[in-house]
Amino acid sequence: MKKIFLSVLAICAFFVSSAHAQLEKGKKYIGAEVQFSSGTESTSGNKRSGLTLLPNGGYFLQNNFSLGLGIGIQNEKVEGTNTTTNTNLFWIKPHVRYYIPTSSEQFAFYVQGQVEIGTGKVKTTSTTTTTTTNEANLSVTGFSISPNFVFFPTKSWGLEFGVNGFVYESRKTSVNNVSVTQSNVKLDVNSFAPVFGVRYFF
Repeated sequence: MKKIFLSVLAICAFFVSSAHAQLEKGKKYIGAEVQFSSGTESTSGNKRSGLTLLPNGGYFLQNNFSLGLGIGIQNEKVEGTNTTTNTNLFWIKPHVRYYIPTSSEQFAFYVQGQVEIGTGKVKTTSTTTTTTTNEANLSVTGFSISPNFVFFPTKSWGLEFGVNGFVYESRKTSVNNVSVTQSNVKLDVNSFAPVFGVRYFF
């Protein structure tokens, strides 16, 4: 029984603590992520779609553990019965990643925690009896925790796939020195929002 227990511990230690060559302490990476989103808001029934482009890079502080930064842009569109809202944001997103290697050198999983700081404009067009357009300044702060998967076709390149996980956001809209702040906590199970990434490790 003792030998079996020690064998199980050794196997677990191999999967948790081992690092692929790309994921070792001192390694760096650069790349970019593209995220498409599409879904229906549960409360209003409005249709939501978006596109985010986020170049980023990072550094491995320890085996399997990295710290990084992304800077990018996002466009988001929300369509209601009589209104359409377009949002354009500039993002700064620091992140931490913990990689979980597998027995294959070509596959690994990782969990990403990310702080999100965004600023931009939101434009709302209403088409009731007449067409009116209103524009406001928008600032967003929040954080997210998401599961991801990476495939290494070579030792230097990684192809990533992930989905939205837990997301917290605080959005502050300002018009003529009047501000409104809304907070939102969500687990995006009702939205289709895959994240695709390409990463170069060196």
